Amino acid sequence: MRGLITDGSNGQAIQALEALLPLGTADNQALQLIDSLAGLYLLEGRYADVPALVAPALDRFPSQPGLLGKLASAWRNLGHPERAIPLLQQALHLDPSNAEL
Repeated sequence: MRGLITDGSNGQAIQALEALLPLGTADNQALQLIDSLAGLYLLEGRYADVPALVAPALDRFPSQPGLLGKLASAWRNLGHPERAIPLLQQALHLDPSNAEL
């Protein structure tokens, strides 16, 4: 799986992760799949796909700065900075040293 992500084949990686997503029932596994898929959606410019994927995960796991940051990035790219700012603030509160936010 990692090879698909690092060799530039984002489309194949997205398909593989989407196929695995229903199987990721363990919390840690589900979070990893969602985080990876959201990151690929952002790389591919599929910003509108991120909120539908990440928002339900944040309902289950609200203290995930990486997911908050990805959702904020999607909203910013979709032209909704008013939705992005509070998410970034929350993510920075949870992880103030995270340079990726």
